[in-house]
Amino acid sequence: MRRIGPKGSGEFSRISWDEALDEIAERFRDVIARDGAEAIWPIAGSGCMGLIQGIYGAGRRLWNVLGTSRNDYNLCTIAGGFGTGYTLGDN
Repeated sequence: MRRIGPKGSGEFSRISWDEALDEIAERFRDVIARDGAEAIWPIAGSGCMGLIQGIYGAGRRLWNVLGTSRNDYNLCTIAGGFGTGYTLGDN
């Protein structure tokens, strides 16, 4: 879905996966050309339950190839990971 109205308006139009990926790639290229790759800051943390969804490593290869900024996981992420592990019996 592509937002077509003001943020929060709930106005969207359907687009294909190819259109969505093309648009994302174009935006990444524009940002990198204008401000450099480090202007892109990919972030994932325990607040989105990334450990359960497997998102901690998601995109890492892409981010490395693009040369984007790197997130230093903080206490919140580490504590969330341990809490999730203890809750689910992983630790």
